Amino acid sequence: MTFINQQGRHAMFTSEQISVLVKDLSFDKNKIALAKSLFSKCVDKQKYFVVEDALDLKAAEEI
Repeated sequence: MTFINQQGRHAMFTSEQISVLVKDLSFDKNKIALAKSLFSKCVDKQKYFVVEDALDLKAAEEI
């Protein structure tokens, strides 16, 4: 997760890319933190719902 956040400082991501990164994490807490931290680096925020789909229903409610 640290690596992803470091790369995020200098890169932009699509919602689909963020979704894939979120799905690859094991813990809901980390998934939520990553989804929140990369929102500002998202180039297509209108499609961010795909990131919520990558989260569990319970975790998605916390965003």
